[in-house]
Amino acid sequence: MAVILLADDEQGLLTILGAGLKQAGHEVIEATDADEAIRCVERYSLDVALLDIMLGTGSGLDVARHIRDWRPDVRVILMTGEPNFASAQKSVSLRIFDYLVKPFELPVVLEVIRQAAAAKARDREHVVLLKERESIHEDLERRVRMRTAELKQSTVNLHALTARLQDVREEERKALARELHDVFGQKLTALQIDLSWLDRKLRPAQPGLVAELQDKIVAMMPLVEQLTEMTQSICASLRPGLLDELGLLAAIEWQVEECERRTGLKCALSMPSEDLVLERDDALALFRILQEALTNVIRHAQATQVIIRLQIIAGELELVVQDNGRGFAPEACPVSKALGLLSMRERVIGFQGTVNIQSKPGQGTAVQVRMPLVRQVVTSAHGGNLFDRQGPAAGVAGLAPAHVGG
Repeated sequence: MAVILLADDEQGLLTILGAGLKQAGHEVIEATDADEAIRCVERYSLDVALLDIMLGTGSGLDVARHIRDWRPDVRVILMTGEPNFASAQKSVSLRIFDYLVKPFELPVVLEVIRQAAAAKARDREHVVLLKERESIHEDLERRVRMRTAELKQSTVNLHALTARLQDVREEERKALARELHDVFGQKLTALQIDLSWLDRKLRPAQPGLVAELQDKIVAMMPLVEQLTEMTQSICASLRPGLLDELGLLAAIEWQVEECERRTGLKCALSMPSEDLVLERDDALALFRILQEALTNVIRHAQATQVIIRLQIIAGELELVVQDNGRGFAPEACPVSKALGLLSMRERVIGFQGTVNIQSKPGQGTAVQVRMPLVRQVVTSAHGGNLFDRQGPAAGVAGLAPAHVGG
């Protein structure tokens, strides 16, 4: 049941009350004065202390105070034959569980002790539950930390994999472009030369069949020229030679001209007057992002005008592509339709760059890319303070300058 400290200086009451408590199944530890009771408090693991206020060498209140400091979970019940306001007030300050006035019946004492032991048991269970909760909380925190670390590592691995896949794709494009140029381009050029040779040789020969052959050759020439142009166009789209040979600015100019020629989209291009000699991967990333942004404008924006602006701001290279199309809500864009935007972000992550998208339905879209600039500057062949193909960016009618959050 419960371990009870019974302290009273009246031997008769001590004997009778102790026997009744033992008969009820409790373990009883007896003390006849305050000093002995205090020693019992320090020696035994108690559940309840039943203390007489007057204990010969001291007071039950002194023992109760010692219990509060030494074993605060023990429930204290005070007994007195002369109740007074002062002792009751001290009992409250010591958080006494109950206060019995002599004489009292044994069943009353047993009921109070039962309640005190039950309260002690509830406290013990509460402490166990608290420890279990703390243990579970610590375990959850540990798992969260481990999972967070795993997710961070997975993110790093995915970024590395994405960068590797992009490198592989660029190498494949480069190899395919070289193959097309070296094999198809050269063979088509040789075929063009042979057709021209045949045409020249057949002119002085007999008219009849020769005229028919000449007509056939003339009909073949445009097809060969078209195939040659298509091969050149495919090579350029796979891997623009201008990017490797003349640098980023020339490649951007060519890409914008191609966009205008193929789509009729009115473009305004603004770039620095100084040519930028960037690391190959940096230049390639910016160029591919420009291609992706223009592709999105052509496919989705239903725009008529677009601004492309490349500039240097606070040691960073900034590329802005802004259209006057229908716009969209970026937060509501499904992943399946935002792969181009994800591709842009993945391209600049490895360069400590950022991609910001600002768009609203009916208000166009602005794509801003920023990358730390590590460059060499050489004098531009274009001259002037600003390289503008169709005037400054703000000069496109009906399209405000880009305002993209940083």
